[in-house]
Amino acid sequence: MFERILVPLDGSTRAARALPIIARLAHATHGSVILVSVVNHFVLGEPSSTHNHRTLSRDDISMSEAEAYLEATARSPELAHVTVEKAILSGPVASTVLYAVTSCRADLIVISSHGRSGMMSKMLGSVSEKVVCRATIPVLLLREKGSLPLVQYPQTDREENINQVPSPTPAYVGNAHRTMPTMSTGLTRILVALNGTSSAHVLLNPAAELAAALASPYGGALHLARVVLPPEVVAQKHAYGSVAETMEQAQKSLAAVTSYLHVGLMAPIVAQYRLAVTWTVVESEQIAETLVHLAEHGEDVEGEGAFGDCDIIAMATHGLAIENQLTLGSVAAHVIALTHCPILLVRPTAQMQMDRSFERSANV
Repeated sequence: MFERILVPLDGSTRAARALPIIARLAHATHGSVILVSVVNHFVLGEPSSTHNHRTLSRDDISMSEAEAYLEATARSPELAHVTVEKAILSGPVASTVLYAVTSCRADLIVISSHGRSGMMSKMLGSVSEKVVCRATIPVLLLREKGSLPLVQYPQTDREENINQVPSPTPAYVGNAHRTMPTMSTGLTRILVALNGTSSAHVLLNPAAELAAALASPYGGALHLARVVLPPEVVAQKHAYGSVAETMEQAQKSLAAVTSYLHVGLMAPIVAQYRLAVTWTVVESEQIAETLVHLAEHGEDVEGEGAFGDCDIIAMATHGLAIENQLTLGSVAAHVIALTHCPILLVRPTAQMQMDRSFERSANV
């Protein structure tokens, strides 16, 4: 589970939107929250109307001002009963935040970004873009105009249940075209975008951890999604010929993955916390658009309403060097441009190294 959650703060209301999310995660995992601010990047202004921390108005602040800002944020109601660490660093903002990831031994970054628009820098903001592209741990990207993936607890249950792990009845099903269990309003559902490669499967562990923690104590759900190129498109694009899958092959593959999840052979946390698992295979040339549609609207097959919308999209992505700049893979970047939905981004190579390290330590 995510136990050391790093949150870069720049004093803006946008950045402060992450506080309820990190509080929920920390409560569920009994973990710590690491608040990071970089001096010479922000300055305190007037008190916020919704939080005990203040917003920014100048270009430079002192260490003492930054310390007071983080202290006020740590005392905000959202972080009550949460272990909070504070880090005040100096340097280029993005690289300094990434340095804090290593030095603070964080295992998840929660960062807020601008709304969507054309280019990556405009979609995320230059700092968020660099952090997302270069991070070696999972990044939960919250959108400025998007909703927060939080279950609304009944008031009478919240206090006594806040530290319980989810324990719903197991609900593992096949293709969402065929059947879908009735979902409780307490479920946090994450759409996991798979593409048939082994590297994409590294999404399963962090996505399951996030669903279980955010939905605690009611349980979460994963919806596995594959977009298969139409045969005529594959025929035109010879580069895809050796890796293209038919609908039937993709359906069999996701059915097998679901079975493995059920018995704990893949992403054991799914079986441990009894997460509901469904899956869908869709044939389309528009991969990013199809994933966003599935996440935001669910899938309606002949009016049957197979499943509802998802709270988060989980994707594997690679940092790509283009003209001396880092950028996301084309599908991930396109998805970010199309939706305000929160997105969990995972670098496959880095995550596989983390998984192997965890397995070695567990066997000691």
